[in-house]
Amino acid sequence: MNNLPNLYIGTEESPLDNANVINVACEESNLDISFTNLNSGFPQLTVTQVGMNLYKIDGIKSRDFNETYCFIMSQGKSKGRGKGSFVDFLFFLTDNVPKTSDIPFLALEHTKNSTKESGNMSNQRSSKSIALSKIYGQSVPYIYMVESNSHKTPSLVHRLAFGRIKCLGGKVLFADEGTLGYREAPSESIFSAEDLVVLESKKRKACYGISNQINKFGNTFVIQSNLLKSSGSHDPNEGFVSSSINVLSKFVSNPRFILESHGRDSAWFSGKDNKLMRALSGHNVYARMKDGSLLKVTASNSKRQQYWKHCNTGEKLSTFSLEVQLRLQGWATIFTNHAGCGKSNIVSPIDGSNRTLSKSDKHGQTGIPDIVMYHPVLNKCLIIEGETSKNYKKGVVQVKDPAFKACFQEQILPLLPTGTVCESYICTYGQRVKNKHNFFSLTPTGGMSFEKNAKPIWRIVK
Repeated sequence: MNNLPNLYIGTEESPLDNANVINVACEESNLDISFTNLNSGFPQLTVTQVGMNLYKIDGIKSRDFNETYCFIMSQGKSKGRGKGSFVDFLFFLTDNVPKTSDIPFLALEHTKNSTKESGNMSNQRSSKSIALSKIYGQSVPYIYMVESNSHKTPSLVHRLAFGRIKCLGGKVLFADEGTLGYREAPSESIFSAEDLVVLESKKRKACYGISNQINKFGNTFVIQSNLLKSSGSHDPNEGFVSSSINVLSKFVSNPRFILESHGRDSAWFSGKDNKLMRALSGHNVYARMKDGSLLKVTASNSKRQQYWKHCNTGEKLSTFSLEVQLRLQGWATIFTNHAGCGKSNIVSPIDGSNRTLSKSDKHGQTGIPDIVMYHPVLNKCLIIEGETSKNYKKGVVQVKDPAFKACFQEQILPLLPTGTVCESYICTYGQRVKNKHNFFSLTPTGGMSFEKNAKPIWRIVK
């Protein structure tokens, strides 16, 4: 054994199927890397669970690190209610599992949706480099990676968001699913404040509501953007506002910013600790209120205590663990949505084709399962909903919801072979649950139990 460190990957996402992510992180960080098992030129990695929240990834060789591990992280602690924009992957080179005080060598945001399918979410991603710089300074490079098989020329909205990421020191990369390698995404080159203002005015107007706009008057910039949705904060528009202000501040001395058509009241802009206020701290920003007056935007004086923490509770620990265990037993992943941390594509076990989950309500968007797995020899499909042990009964109610069954029947069942036996269950994290519908238990000590006497909540034969 040499004295090299290990590569540790902290993620909110699944520890599985991250060959392209690891390849990008190593290549962009000038780390030597090769893969020991290729299938049609694409790496095949083996993932085994070695702790309650630690996974070993085999199939990687490097002269710069020894072994590769993955652990699940979650948002760090913060004084106040504001959470901030949190990235998907952090990469560390250390001898042991990273501590929250360790500085990652790279941060990576990852999506498997094409730019068309992800709407204007590129704006939301462009603000994440700001959140990172508030914690770590400029020491952590940031990459936004779009992994899709549909990379048509992105709209001007996306190219401008990509351009702001580059202005803030980040990078945007395109990769194709199932193909090793990547390329730089097209973006607009912003060389001055005037360039950004002119380019923003060329965007297609909003189909409904308030369009995002920037107007320049000397060193004052008037930014129009709706910051309120019926369900809460408008994350993409908050990203547009924060990234635009941080980019414009690089070009103009002592700029002044005025927010218009924001939809927020005065209390929201006064001394709050939320991700937008933190991103705007240090800038001269005012919000125009309904009576025409200008209110100075102020953030609280609280500081984030840490950017991330080790995930030590929650149902997704169980669903991640179960997916890993089933894959080692010959099951194939058809679809995952681990506690909402990122939907995978739906993969057909017949021909390997994949597509995204439909956004139509009639396809059960309110009842998305956490894991769908298929075993080709058994011709069997498992539909799993994860819950904490104390919320076991709540999980059963969710699976019995007609929307849950409709989502599976309309979006996934048609892709399965004739005769497939489809069964729905619960899996849990916390105390071991031996109730009749619990398929798998994971405990805080790392105990993993397949409940052999589990009975399906519902059963379908195609």
